[in-house]
Amino acid sequence: MAWRVTIIVALTFYLGVILYFTVPTAPPWMAAEQGLINNVVRGMHSVGPAILGVDFYNWAFEAMAEPNPSAAMPSLHFAASFVVVAVGIVLRSRWLIGVALLYSAALTFALVYLGEHYIADIIAGGVVAAFAFGAVEGGRFVRYWMQQRNAELAERWLRVANWLREALRLPPMRIPTS
Repeated sequence: MAWRVTIIVALTFYLGVILYFTVPTAPPWMAAEQGLINNVVRGMHSVGPAILGVDFYNWAFEAMAEPNPSAAMPSLHFAASFVVVAVGIVLRSRWLIGVALLYSAALTFALVYLGEHYIADIIAGGVVAAFAFGAVEGGRFVRYWMQQRNAELAERWLRVANWLREALRLPPMRIPTS
């Protein structure tokens, strides 16, 4: 399963980068700095130094966040958290799915509240992650569903055939020999 998850994560990020270059979008804080929208500040610049200290925050921000300050569409932060939901689905772990959904919801709130992403960016990130999950795991689920569906249909057909046989008082069906 590790390879499947690795492929889902890689595909999510590659698709996200393609979408980023296809639909370049300024994040809310940048649009506010340019006067395109009102009342949005980059919350990271006020919250980060207060929690981490000014020197450590400035070092960490320059090392990790500053190289790509204008990426907004899609939210790969949300996409990565949504991939964990997909892993929970693969593992059939309700506990993991529940925790991952709660984390994804909290992350959505934080990303929008801190002015890093629009809701559309979050939705696009979820769609990218869901598409990557479907591309990797979709065939497995369709095959499983078809096998279950065929078994159900065969069982129903057998019940109908037995009912007809008894209703019409026909002799039992022959069992083919191989």
